[in-house]
Order: sequence, then C-alpha cells, then structure tokens
Amino acid sequence: MKNVKQDKPPKAYSPRFQALGWDYYSNGNRTPSSYTTEELQKIVRKASKAANQRIRTIERSGMKSAALYLMQRQTGKKRFSERVKSKSRQELVKQFVYLREFVGAQTSTITGIKAHRTGIINTYMAQGFNGTEEELEFLLTKFFGNQMNKFYGSTIVHQLIIENDRASLEDYYKTWIEEQRREAAGEETDDKAQVPGV
Repeated sequence: MKNVKQDKPPKAYSPRFQALGWDYYSNGNRTPSSYTTEELQKIVRKASKAANQRIRTIERSGMKSAALYLMQRQTGKKRFSERVKSKSRQELVKQFVYLREFVGAQTSTITGIKAHRTGIINTYMAQGFNGTEEELEFLLTKFFGNQMNKFYGSTIVHQLIIENDRASLEDYYKTWIEEQRREAAGEETDDKAQVPGV
C-alpha cells in the first residue's frame, strides 16, 4: 500500500515584521551626549542597518516618504553609513540625530506611509472633496509637496532639526504658514519667517 500524503494542518499565523521604535535602538530616549563613544557606535551601526532596510523597502515600493525625502535632503545621501569605526564623536552624534528623526517618523515604514496617506485622504473626503483618491493624491503631491519642499529646504529648519529644538521649529512653522497665507492673499510679508528668540 502506498503512503498516502496527508494534508498538513495550516501553519499558525505568524505576524509580519513590525518596525521597531527608536527606543529599541537607543536603549531609552536619552540625549546623544549621555552615551559613550562605543555606545554611540553600536547604536548608530544597528539603527543605520535597520533604517537602510526601511529605505530599500520604500524605494522598491515606489511610494513617496516624507521621512526619506527629509533625510536625503538633510544629509545629502541616499542612505545612512553603517561604517562607524572611523567616524568622530561629532559625526556619530550628527548621524544619531538624523537616525532618531528618521526611525521615529511615521512615514519611515510602508505601513506608516499607508496610514498617513489614508488619514489625509479621509480628512479631505470628510471636508467635502468630491473627486477620486487618485485626483486628491495628484493635487496634494503637486501643490502641497512644492510648498513643503520650500519649507524643508530652509537652512533654519535644517538647523532646528539638528538641534532637536521642537518648540522653535513649531514657532517657525506657524510663522512660515502665516507668510504663505499672506502671500497667497496678496498681502505684504516679511522677507523670511523668523524664529522667535533667534
């Protein structure tokens, strides 16, 4: 009698890979100066490897990521360097800050990009947009994207992000938005948005 191949029971459900938050890589949410150089090297190497995997996944998907765009704009590089032995402490701290911002951003993962996109679309649909999702995405990419490129291209924004000065960054953003509104309305504006206290 031949061995009859029996149907195997279905495998237990295994959840898909979930991206880890910044606390996993940094062993807590501490400032870069509180780590030794060796600890910084370990954190930067481990987080860079994970961040580069996220970047490759985003690139393969063809989706647009604000976190990726901002990281590439700030660093001038397509990916994070995983070679840390030859880096000075100052270079490690700088990369630590960039990694913290990228890994902590919602749009640094495909799931986060989809959730962000869905949230934006739902908001506009709830406010009465009557076109298709594709039309809305086109309008947002073309018009809103161009404005955000101007904002993130600012050297002031770049410096405030490096310094992790969120309060001043929020103040600058509010001032910048008000200037954009005035410009669209044809009102006079200051030459450049100023950060209070800077």
